[in-house]
Amino acid sequence: MFRRFLNWFSNYGAGYARANQLGLRAIGVVYFIAFVSFLVQADGLIGANGILPFHEWLQAIRPDVAAVGYRFVPTLLWLSPTDTALHLTLWAGVACSVLLVLGIAPLLSSAALWLLYLSVTIVGRVFWSFQWDNLLLEAGLLAILASPWRWRMRWRAPDDPSRWVVFLFHLLVFKLMFMAGWVKLASRDPVWWHLTALKYHYWTQPLPIWTAWYADQLPLWFQRFCCFVMFGIELALPFFIWFGARARTLAAAGFVGLMVLIAATGNYTFF
Repeated sequence: MFRRFLNWFSNYGAGYARANQLGLRAIGVVYFIAFVSFLVQADGLIGANGILPFHEWLQAIRPDVAAVGYRFVPTLLWLSPTDTALHLTLWAGVACSVLLVLGIAPLLSSAALWLLYLSVTIVGRVFWSFQWDNLLLEAGLLAILASPWRWRMRWRAPDDPSRWVVFLFHLLVFKLMFMAGWVKLASRDPVWWHLTALKYHYWTQPLPIWTAWYADQLPLWFQRFCCFVMFGIELALPFFIWFGARARTLAAAGFVGLMVLIAATGNYTFF
C-alpha cells in the first residue's frame, strides 16, 4: 500500500504546467485589484490624517519591537513610516502585479508582491486583517514556490510545479472550503443546525446588493434546501480533491458555483 502511495504521489504534479501559468497570472489579477482598491482608501484609513494613522502606531511600538525583533511585525514601512512610502508600496504592488499577469520575472514578481502585501496588511491592522487578506498571503506564498525560474513565462514551456506545491495548493483549497463549513456547525448556532441561516443572511451580510432583496423573498423551504446544498459543497466536496482528476473537477465545479452564487447576492470584493 505504501508503494502504491509513492507511485501516486510521484505523478501528483504532472501535467500542471498550463494550469500553473494560468493560476499565477490569476493571482496577479487578484493582487492588482487588492492594491488598486487600497490606493483609494489608504489615506482615509491609515494615512497621517486617517482613522488609524499607521506611522503613530509604528512609532509607539518601535521600542518594544526593537527589543524582541522586527520579524514579529514584518513590514517594509519601518524604513520610512510616511504616507509617501505607503503610496510607493502600493504603486509598487500594482506594478509587480502587472508584471506577474504578463508573465515577466514571475519568481521575483510573486516574491515582491507577497512582501509588499504583507507590509501593507501589517500596518493596516483591523482594516486588513480579514479572511481574504490571510488567504491571499497564503496563496501568494505558494505562488512563489510555484513560479518558474525563468525571466518570462511561455505557454509551451514545461514548467510543471513541484508535486509538493500542487499538494499544498490542494490542501489550501481543502482547508478553506472545509473549515468554512465546519466553523458554522462548531459555533453551535441553531440557525445553522436548523438550516435557517439564509433567512437572515441576505439582509445581514456586510454589503447586500439589489439581488439580495429578491433572494430574501424565496420560500423558507427553498432557503433551507440551499443551506443544505451549501453544507454539502463545503463539507463533502473538499474530500473529492484527493480522489483523482474527475473527482477534483466535480469539486471545482461545486466550489466555483457556490462562489458565483455568493457573488450574485452580495459584494465580497476580491474575496
